[in-house]
Amino acid sequence: MPNPMAERARRRRATFESPEAMFESFRGRSPFDAWPEETLRLYCNEGTSATEAGVTLKCPPDYEARFYEAVSVFDVAPVLERLRLPVRFLWGETGNRRMMGAAEGPESLVVGAETKVIAGASHFLPMEKPDLVVSEALEFLGEDES
Repeated sequence: MPNPMAERARRRRATFESPEAMFESFRGRSPFDAWPEETLRLYCNEGTSATEAGVTLKCPPDYEARFYEAVSVFDVAPVLERLRLPVRFLWGETGNRRMMGAAEGPESLVVGAETKVIAGASHFLPMEKPDLVVSEALEFLGEDES
């Protein structure tokens, strides 16, 4: 059965003239248009390697496609059901949490798990709202943000 995410990944452009050219290409397009400028610049600068042609994605499109194919058939339930430690799941409001063998969302498989749905965020929550994700992690771990 074809995997639409894998197919989209395989069609992804991998080489750009420069990190700045990549930034300009991505800036106005979904999902990158929801990322803060600093996050997108970091992705363009740190997610690429210099080549004679400019820069190339460090994660080749075919690798990303194979990841999507593998995760779509991976049953996460046996792993999550064994967890016996505090867990907090953060989900973007428009993200897909019903995946990987957990029909009600992976949090349904972890005893005592907390779930927070973040308004205005998607599957790309860490890139869209990095400060919020850090704040949530620090609060969950009982750390002071200062």
